[in-house]
Amino acid sequence: MPHIPPPPCPLNSHAEWDPLEEVIIGNPEGVFAAFWDPLDRMVYFHRG
Repeated sequence: MPHIPPPPCPLNSHAEWDPLEEVIIGNPEGVFAAFWDPLDRMVYFHRG
């Protein structure tokens, strides 16, 4: 399943758009693609 980037508009109730949250909520299969970069993976694990 190809990774589709989250839309530029917020889909949640947060005032700021959180790309990590949108990826996790909108496309769980795309999490690995979104966090493929080592820095992104580090941030993800620190948040998790």
